[in-house]
Amino acid sequence: MTRLLLALLRSQAQIFFQPAWLTGVLLLAAFAVASPLLAGLALLGAAVQSATAWFIPALDRANVVEGKHGFCGALTAVAAGTALGPTPAALVWAVAGSAACAGVVLVMDRGRTAERGLPAMTAPFCAVSSVALLATASMQSPPPAFAYHPTGTLLDPVVAVLLSAAQVVLLDNVWSGALILAGLFAAGWAVGLWALVGAAVASAVAWAVGADADGVLNGLDGYSGVLVALSLGLVFVRSRYRVPITLAAVALTVPVRLLLAGAGMPVYTWPFVLVTWAALVLIHVARSRTKGGSGAPPRHA
Repeated sequence: MTRLLLALLRSQAQIFFQPAWLTGVLLLAAFAVASPLLAGLALLGAAVQSATAWFIPALDRANVVEGKHGFCGALTAVAAGTALGPTPAALVWAVAGSAACAGVVLVMDRGRTAERGLPAMTAPFCAVSSVALLATASMQSPPPAFAYHPTGTLLDPVVAVLLSAAQVVLLDNVWSGALILAGLFAAGWAVGLWALVGAAVASAVAWAVGADADGVLNGLDGYSGVLVALSLGLVFVRSRYRVPITLAAVALTVPVRLLLAGAGMPVYTWPFVLVTWAALVLIHVARSRTKGGSGAPPRHA
């Protein structure tokens, strides 16, 4: 495999913090099952951000090959397609937005977020796509009706978990969700298990607080829980309190999403980013108050 192909495949997997190219293949299959257009946009966005990052001297080219400078571009391009469909405006958003993600990563790496040890994660995608979404509001069609409705059977939680995995990448297809989970389990059993836990816990919390049942079933309240579970459960937290910290943070994504949605703000993966940052800050503060506490929390490009 060439470095370019590896970068494109790993960029899809890095959405879920995974460097495995096989996971990237299954992610692309998940896009293709839902929409060949979105699969093409995911590749385009990853290619544009990766190429832009490659020519920025301050960014490590090894990280480009690892896909760490392509996943926000992939998400940004998919966001353009889901918002505007197959239009010239969507192509402009996809290309310009993906390139802008590389710049935002650079700014964050050199700014206060880096000084505080906070990883960028999907924040560049969220920032760029939130601006683009608000700027193109007049071009957007009404959102489609929910595809799935509560049945009152055991099928409901299964669908909620599958669609939570799919909604991470802005998809609402159960087969896409199944392929994504397969890709995560291919990366490691712990990866797949934490993703399932994140989706299940966040969805259960949403049901408990009386969130819209259709929204819960269609994964809107569970997808940030998937990412938080992976980020804190596997990547950033090594404390013996890792499990309760992660579960509490997963639960917190639900009210954060409801607040953002209620305020009419673009949600994307902001709940995941904000909750993970808050958890890392609190962990850092707690460590600094403990004798021999370490410095900033670990980072992920």
